[in-house]
Amino acid sequence: MTVTKRKQGRMGDIATDNDIKCLWSFVDMIDSSLSMSNTTKKDISKSSKFFEFVDSHCRVRPYVFQVKKCEDRNCCPPPRLSSEVYTGFLIKL
Repeated sequence: MTVTKRKQGRMGDIATDNDIKCLWSFVDMIDSSLSMSNTTKKDISKSSKFFEFVDSHCRVRPYVFQVKKCEDRNCCPPPRLSSEVYTGFLIKL
């Protein structure tokens, strides 16, 4: 029997209250009917706007959730990063 060592994963920092408020300011732009007091799956499932955003702007995997700006300027504002840096981070959805 062979025993292998597992590499320990690295956990990120816990979200601060300010981080959560910042996230909700973006959620509010997507659908102002959602609120921090109503975050159950049942509450969020009523928001078609939120799920349209997730479908078109997010990549959801078992251990990863990524939000990326789209390149459609009719949909999203231009990135604040320089185009060279932004292009390096862009993930095509």
